[in-house]
Amino acid sequence: MKNFASLRALRVEPKIKARQGNRQKDCLFSFCPKPGGQTEFYNLVMSSSFPRAVDLIGGIGSGKSYAGAWYACMKAKQDPQSRGLISANEYGQLEQSTIIALAEFCDRFGVPLSPVAETPEETARLIASRRLCTIYNAPVLVLSANKFGGTTTRAKQGARGLQVRWAWLDEWAYADKSAWETLNGRLGRGEGSIPGQAVITSSINRNHPFNWVYETFSDPDRREELKKLYVAIRCLTADNDSLDPDYLRSLEASYTPELAALELRGEYVVTTEGLIFRYFKRTQHLDGGMAYNPKLPLHLSFDFNHSPACAIASQVYGDTVFMLKEWYLLNSDTFELAKAVVKWVKERQPVPKRILVYGDASGSAKTANSKTTNWAIVIKELEGLRWLQQWGSSNPSVTDSIHSCNALFHQNRVFIHPDCKELVKDLESLKFDKNGNIDKSDLMRSHLGDCLRYMLHTLFPLPDAHRQWREGVATWG
Repeated sequence: MKNFASLRALRVEPKIKARQGNRQKDCLFSFCPKPGGQTEFYNLVMSSSFPRAVDLIGGIGSGKSYAGAWYACMKAKQDPQSRGLISANEYGQLEQSTIIALAEFCDRFGVPLSPVAETPEETARLIASRRLCTIYNAPVLVLSANKFGGTTTRAKQGARGLQVRWAWLDEWAYADKSAWETLNGRLGRGEGSIPGQAVITSSINRNHPFNWVYETFSDPDRREELKKLYVAIRCLTADNDSLDPDYLRSLEASYTPELAALELRGEYVVTTEGLIFRYFKRTQHLDGGMAYNPKLPLHLSFDFNHSPACAIASQVYGDTVFMLKEWYLLNSDTFELAKAVVKWVKERQPVPKRILVYGDASGSAKTANSKTTNWAIVIKELEGLRWLQQWGSSNPSVTDSIHSCNALFHQNRVFIHPDCKELVKDLESLKFDKNGNIDKSDLMRSHLGDCLRYMLHTLFPLPDAHRQWREGVATWG
């Protein structure tokens, strides 16, 4: 008696063959891109000037996944010897969206895809479970982003032997930067002739819009060599002329202006829902024309951690604060942080006559492992400079200090040098947790935001904000 799998194959295979027999054989080149971003992407792929990677920034229903499926089929047809990769942020995304789009595309244009089942949904489940498929007999790995940037050491090392020539990365704006770094180092290796190429088809990460994808593909201040290697193309929802106009209007009506910009037009904006520093706007508060003024006091603020160890430097013009410099040292400590900050201070010419020092009050506490406090380390490095302690015996109220910061941003009284990229990330990403506190689940975030809170609240507290925490402020150092 035949087993269940064999019986199912007998039922399914004739249906698949019948469906395939009713369509035109291999009509991949009849694919006609939609106007706008999809056409721009199509022309770039078909040209000889394709860069190392393209970020196809797509709005909802813009056809970005369809364009990704076309790209994968084109690469497989171009050179079946070149191993490819199809990936999504997680396996659920692969099974429920990415591979379905591939299966539908292959079915419509007669592209040979294996394995194949009776429906695109069944095909997607089959391919996702196997982690492998073939397109035009070209081997294609099917893996999630966690394979390249997982949370465990084993997961991070799992992709070290990987060799692929091309990759379609769906919704990788939500993947970790380490996943991209791992994959990028293995792109363009192995058999085949296709040079290392990748396409990201993704909406903008609404939780962290200005993340590594923005920095790599869209930041106008990125290095010139990066601009040649990594290119972004916007694919608007409105470009898809096959969408029901009523559907598009309903989306526009239901979204806030911020979400509409993100989800429909692929514009980089920060959603303020739950955001702590809700009045910070990079279009308003970044200023690259600031320079050190020796006639004004220098303000330094510290936050003590092992990785990252953080500090900021600023100066105050009347009632306006200008952030000049940030320190964000990984795998470091207070000794290295204090040396780096003081070295920079002494390199200013002339050296500032007054330095005001702010920061984490808990840095005065000793631990069981050390009799030296963090502040003692900083003070030791400041010897020979004229400085004044501005940290108190306890840290200010989190709520009060956030209100003070937001008031200053709302009044456009804080400006930040564009080189302070990690501080900007804090301002654009920090949110409240369910208890109303700063969400510090990401260990790499919040530290420069804390430096900012300590300093701004001390300089310009809201009129009703208490200042008892500053009792016992020291005299000049």
